[in-house]
Amino acid sequence: MKSKIVRFLPYFALIVAIVLFLILVLVNISYPIWFDEGYSAYLIKGNFGEIWHLTSLDVHPPFYYFLLKIWSLIFGDGLIALRLMSVFFGAVSLVLLFFLLKHWFGQKPAAFATLLSALSPFLIRYGMEMRMYMVILTIVLSATFLLTLAIEKKQKIYWILYAFFVALGMYTHYFTFLVWLAQLFYLVFVLKLPVFKSPIIPVYLGAILLFLPWVPSLLSQMNAISGGFWIPEVTAVTPLSFLSSVFIFTEAKNVTGFLLLLFFLFLATYFFIIKKAYQKTEKNARKSFTFLGILVALPPLFLILVSIIYKPMFVDRYLVPSSILIWSLLGVSLVIIISKIGKNLRALIIASILIIVSSLCFSISKVLTREPESYVQNIVSLVQHSADSAPILASDIWVFFSANIYSTKATPVFGTIDSTFTNGWGAEEPMKYYVDHLPRLESGVYQTLDDFLAENPTFWYITENPDSLPVSDFSVTASIKTEHFTALKLEALD
Repeated sequence: MKSKIVRFLPYFALIVAIVLFLILVLVNISYPIWFDEGYSAYLIKGNFGEIWHLTSLDVHPPFYYFLLKIWSLIFGDGLIALRLMSVFFGAVSLVLLFFLLKHWFGQKPAAFATLLSALSPFLIRYGMEMRMYMVILTIVLSATFLLTLAIEKKQKIYWILYAFFVALGMYTHYFTFLVWLAQLFYLVFVLKLPVFKSPIIPVYLGAILLFLPWVPSLLSQMNAISGGFWIPEVTAVTPLSFLSSVFIFTEAKNVTGFLLLLFFLFLATYFFIIKKAYQKTEKNARKSFTFLGILVALPPLFLILVSIIYKPMFVDRYLVPSSILIWSLLGVSLVIIISKIGKNLRALIIASILIIVSSLCFSISKVLTREPESYVQNIVSLVQHSADSAPILASDIWVFFSANIYSTKATPVFGTIDSTFTNGWGAEEPMKYYVDHLPRLESGVYQTLDDFLAENPTFWYITENPDSLPVSDFSVTASIKTEHFTALKLEALD
C-alpha cells in the first residue's frame, strides 16, 4: 500500500501544479483586455478563408487564430470564453512537461520541476492571455517529446510527427524557428548525428514543404515591416532585463535596492545549482540535461544575434518556451543535487531554496498586481453604467481594439475608417474588410465619420485627448474622466 502511495506522489504533484496554475490565472481572467488581445478577438469574426487572408496582411501566421475561431464556435466569443483557450493549453503544457521530464530524468525531478514551472511568472502572466503563447508552448513541448522518441526508437513515424509539429509551430509563431534551430544544434553538435546519413535533412525539408503555402505571405509580411518596427534595439542591458523579467517579473531598469540584492542572489543561486547538478547528473541523463539547457539558452541568444545583425526583434514574450523551461531546469537540478549532496552543503541548499521561494513569491505578486496594458475597459465600464446610454466612438485604433469586445446593444463600440484607423498598419485590414462583409453591430466600423454621425446624432467619444474633438457642430452634454481617458457625450446642435 505504501509503495503505491509513493508511486502516486509525482502524479499528485502534477495535479497540484495544474490546480495552482489554474487558480493563479483564473484570478486574473477578467483582467482588462489590451490591443493585441482585442485584435485576436476581432480577427476571428470572419471565416477561415478570411482569417488566412487578413492574417497575411499583419505580422503573424494564422494557426492560433484558426484554433481560437474553432474554440469560439464551441464556447462563445466573450472575453472569458476566449481567454480560457489559453488556460486550457497552459494546463496541457504542464502535463506534457511532466511526462517529458519524467522520460528524461525520472518521476521526482519531473514532479518538482513541473510544480516550479507552474508557478513561473511568464506562465501565470501569459497563461490566460488571448494570444498564441500557450499554444506555442504546447507545440514546442510536443515536438521535443517526439524528437526524443525519434532519437531513441529510430522509428520513422516519430520523425514524421516531429516534422509536422515543426511546421505547425511556424504556422503559429515565426519565433518557434529559434527552438527548432536549437534542436538542430543539439542533433548535430551534441548527439553528432551525421547530417547526410540521418533523417535530419528529410525531416526539416518535410517541415519546410508543409510550410510552403504560407511562404508568400511571410515574404509579404517581411517586406511590410522592412522599414522599421516598434521593437527597441538590443543593448548590453537586454539579456539582464530578460532574466530579471523571467525570474522576478521586473525590468532591469526597475531592479534597485533590496530587489537588486535579491535578483543577484537568485542569479548566483541559479547558476550554482545548475553547475552542481550537471556535475552530479548520471551519464545516461547528461545528454537530456544538456538538451534542456540548450532549449533554455540558445533561443534567447539566437534572437539577440538576429536583432544585432538584421533588425530589432527581441521581445520577452516571444521566448515563452525558454522563459518557462528555465524554471524547469532549476527544478530538475535541485532534485538532483539534494539527492546527492553531502552534509557540508545542506545549509547552502536550504539557503538557496529560501532565495528561490522568495523570488517566486515576489514575482507572482508582481504578476497578479501588475498595471493593465490598457485602461480602456475602465472608461467603457463607467460609460455603460451611466444613466446616459449611447453608442461609443473610439478616438483611435488603440481604443477601438481594447473596447470592442465590451460592446453591448445599449452601448455599441464603433470606429470609422477615415478617423479611427489611420496608421496604415496591417492590424487595420480586418476593419477595412469587415466593414463591407459583416453587419454593422458585428463589425463595429463605418466607412467615414460622416456616415457614423448621420446615424448617431448622440454618442460618447472616448479619447486620451479631450481637447481634440472629431466634430465642431456638436455640444458636450456630459463627461466622465479617469486618470488615462475621457469620455465625452456629444449631441448634434439643432
